[in-house]
Amino acid sequence: PPFRRGGRSPSRPMQDLINDKFAALVAAARQDMIDGDASRALARLSTAIFMKPHDTHLLIWRADVYLELCDINSAVANLSKALTLTTARGDKDHALTEKLARVHDIRGLALLDDGQYEHAIAAFNDSLALLGKNQESSNVRLHRALAFIGQENTAAASADIERIIELEHASADAFVLLARLQLRSHRLAAARENLGHALEQDPAHAAALELQGAMLASAKVYEREATNLMLLNNARDAISNLSCAIDMDPENPGLRRRRALAYKQHGNPTAASTDLETAIEIAGDKWPEAESLLIATYNDAGVQAFERGEYHDALRCFDAAVVADVTVPRYLVNRADAAKLCGKVHQALADYERALQMCDPAGARPDAHLHWEVKCKLSLIHHDAGVAMFNRTDYDGAFEAFTAAVHCNPNVVQYRLSRAEVAAIKGNWAVVRADAEAALRLSPDDPRARAMLARVVPV
Repeated sequence: PPFRRGGRSPSRPMQDLINDKFAALVAAARQDMIDGDASRALARLSTAIFMKPHDTHLLIWRADVYLELCDINSAVANLSKALTLTTARGDKDHALTEKLARVHDIRGLALLDDGQYEHAIAAFNDSLALLGKNQESSNVRLHRALAFIGQENTAAASADIERIIELEHASADAFVLLARLQLRSHRLAAARENLGHALEQDPAHAAALELQGAMLASAKVYEREATNLMLLNNARDAISNLSCAIDMDPENPGLRRRRALAYKQHGNPTAASTDLETAIEIAGDKWPEAESLLIATYNDAGVQAFERGEYHDALRCFDAAVVADVTVPRYLVNRADAAKLCGKVHQALADYERALQMCDPAGARPDAHLHWEVKCKLSLIHHDAGVAMFNRTDYDGAFEAFTAAVHCNPNVVQYRLSRAEVAAIKGNWAVVRADAEAALRLSPDDPRARAMLARVVPV
């Protein structure tokens, strides 16, 4: 409407006035920031936000000003409100989400520096909840791991570092940190593995080389302690110490050989043979001393299985010993014993015969005691074979088998009587008489021998 003479101009709409005031405040705040007056800019922005409380851009801007003034908590509050408003409108602002996550991380680092580990962990948790599987989450996990270390929560710290390594190609520093944490938890093998990853990435990494040297020195301490324990006949604790040493220095074949000796002392030849096989492989398959010990360990494992009645397992162990060294008659005898009980009589007979030749007084490995033992065992096989033939009415074969039994061990009454019985069927009375008389010399009161002799010599 037209102005009236002498009157006031009509009032402008209130909203226009608010908009002008708002624009003036924003412009002034921008100039304040250019002039370096963040506090004045903050005051103007706060007034502007009071006028338009749902303006997310202003909230984000005020959060930046708070950060410049080192008021991290207020920055978090403004960014959180901006994100809440954005989400309520059904929008997704990834940049805003990541920014709030970064500010939570900054807040956590400030608390970490102050030693407020519990609050720092809470801040890092808030950051990770916003980031999800974002790549930046690895840095936050590393920061949270440091806070867990401050709390002496080694397990949680290790879990964060392991997750970092799982998500991305971690740095040598991360591997070294994880190795240190695993050493604290006595996860020695895992620590050694991660230290190896660090040195693969950076062979000259100072912290990794320092930790490697410390681990090797610790391995020597464990080895010395194990030696003392074995001298005290404490094989169990010696094995534990040597296992720690091996975890720290897995490429040292001497440690595995030493643990194999401890396993043998502890009565576990199977574990001992596994260690020796690995030691020989590490040494390049040329270690005569360890090889000899391994062969003896195969035999020990076979003896142990045999005593448990596990004859097939025993046969496999004895076979490994014989294949590795066929010059030891005892190994052949042990394999024959197991083969016989596994029903492999022909193999047993061949092994006994071979061992008999070797331990003969004129053989390659003379051993009178073992020679007699083998002859006795051979006599049993021949006699059993003779009984089977006799039952099949193969009297010629039975006579030959009983004769072999008597030849191996002439001092068993039953062998003499068995051959005499077959000889009687065959009409060889001279043998009947000789065997009956021999049986009576061995056992004068044996009624069977007397009855057998009465068949050829009337009383």
